[in-house]
Amino acid sequence: MPTPWNNTNISNKNNGIPTIAIASPYKGSWNPEWVIKTRDPLHFTQLEWCNKIPIMSRIESLPVARTSLVYEALKYNADYIFFIDIDTIFESPTNPNVALNMLYQLINKNKEEKKDKIISGLYRAKQKVGFNYAAWKRAPNGQKGYSPLQSWTGNWIEVDVTGLGCTLIDMNIFKELPEPWFYWESPNDISEDFYFFELAKKYGYNLHCFTDVKLVHLGNMKVKCDGTFSVQEM
Repeated sequence: MPTPWNNTNISNKNNGIPTIAIASPYKGSWNPEWVIKTRDPLHFTQLEWCNKIPIMSRIESLPVARTSLVYEALKYNADYIFFIDIDTIFESPTNPNVALNMLYQLINKNKEEKKDKIISGLYRAKQKVGFNYAAWKRAPNGQKGYSPLQSWTGNWIEVDVTGLGCTLIDMNIFKELPEPWFYWESPNDISEDFYFFELAKKYGYNLHCFTDVKLVHLGNMKVKCDGTFSVQEM
């Protein structure tokens, strides 16, 4: 089950600032570079503009881990959940708290628009051939599948799916979407992140990618649906 690393940042809603659950599924050891550059700043730096609740969930499978993190965020009455994977570090801006603030400001740029409540940073996908960005649009002309993001105009773009390695989500979404929120039982199925975004799209939610928040992947290990790892060709 997920457990908070510390509860010092939890305060009641009367202070008028949002509460953000910083959520990471994990298995095995943590990369020291991730700990220094991503975990420590996000989990232990106090911010004036938000309360942060650091939570982690050991991977049984990715859908189970992500679901348990959402349950934990709901238990703490968080306003947002920020999925940040343990193999990602921020390239621009290098301070993850600055990046989080940028994503938060954009997800609230139009408070009247209730369907623009999911936003992701931009990072490279792990795969055997090439390193496309972890953002995809539906294939054109009615074709099946998705086309990887290759180019874009502006820095705030709508996409259909991304990875969940750096994604800020309004918690009200999980109060509307039916469970399961995440599903991935077979390597031949779409992964749990694709499943979630397809479900959210079905209920009218949009996904935006903010390309000024850039991350890089650490190592060449890729997690599979059952929580085990495979080595990707470099």
